[in-house]
Amino acid sequence: MLPLTLKLRALSTGRRGDPAHDVRHAEGFVVRGPDGRIGTVLRVHVDADFDLPTALAVRTGLLLHRVVLVRCDDVVHVDPDKRLVAVRASPS
Repeated sequence: MLPLTLKLRALSTGRRGDPAHDVRHAEGFVVRGPDGRIGTVLRVHVDADFDLPTALAVRTGLLLHRVVLVRCDDVVHVDPDKRLVAVRASPS
C-alpha cells in the first residue's frame, strides 16, 4: 500500500491521457467546440492552493481578437499529438 503523500502527489500531477494533466501543457493548442474552432490557448490558469488547472485563456477571432476563459471542467479531450483541446460547449 502506498503512503498517502505518494497518492496525493500522483493525483495532483496527473498522467498522460488525463485531461487535467494534458491541459497543463496546452499553451498554443487549438480549441474546438461543437460548432468548430474557438481559438488558441494563450495561458493555462492554475489554482494555487491545489495546483490544478482551472481555466484556459483562449484567444478568439481572426482579425479582432478577444480573450475568453474556458473552464477546465468543459474540456472533453486533449490530443497532444494534434495540439488540440476539445470542449463540450462554446464560451459565450
